[in-house]
Formats: sequence, structure tokens, C-alpha cells
Amino acid sequence: MINSKKDELIPKSIDMGRGCRVGQTYTKVVKIDSNCPINFEYEIKEVKPHPDIRVTPTSGDIIGN
Repeated sequence: MINSKKDELIPKSIDMGRGCRVGQTYTKVVKIDSNCPINFEYEIKEVKPHPDIRVTPTSGDIIGN
């Protein structure tokens, strides 16, 4: 939930747990909500891409409430 400057938009780390075995695909969903009355855009840029990790979508709109 985004509602102040102190809130984090994206977690600093995401624990994939033990759910991902070698050779398998594992999906983790991070939901981004806003209680601000305006819409805004986001964009994710990979600083150090890894061939086995994919982040999608890398940009979009967050709809205000």
C-alpha cells in the first residue's frame, strides 16, 4: 500500500522459499496498491539482469482510489 513517503513501493527482497526446485518454474506475485486519489506510473529497471529471473510487467499504471 502506498500512502506516504515512508512506504516502500517494492520490497527490498522477496523470499522465494523452498518452493522452487532446480529445473522448475516458480512465480511470486507482488501486489501494488495505492490509497492516493491520483493515478501514477511505475517503471522497473533491472540493474543486474539474470538469465533465470524475469520481472514482468516492467512498467504500468497504478490506479488511484
